[in-house]
Amino acid sequence: RLRVLSYFTIPVFAPEGAIIPLATEHHIRSSNINSTPQSLDVHVFVGADGHFDLYEDDGVSNDYSRSSVDGSAAAFCVTRFEQTTSSSHIGSEVVFHIHPVQGNTSFIPQQRSF
Repeated sequence: RLRVLSYFTIPVFAPEGAIIPLATEHHIRSSNINSTPQSLDVHVFVGADGHFDLYEDDGVSNDYSRSSVDGSAAAFCVTRFEQTTSSSHIGSEVVFHIHPVQGNTSFIPQQRSF
């Protein structure tokens, strides 16, 4: 018997500290799947410090290979997601931070929800 599993029913196993940004179900089911998502679901697995760099480019050209993220002619951008964990006698605290986008932001949404 063949069983079709969707992207939303497959279990994800991740280590402590992992950060996994995913396109929302609405975006995946939309007719324009190749567009840059307006919103992302960010899955944060607490228990250790961690970070994830979301790399985005124009999705069409090879210009990304000829530029650097800190140059004005960058053909891509990077958004860093970071979590830090600290413990005290009171308990543990997890801080999650989304850093400002670095690089060329012309091909990503001006505003994005998480």
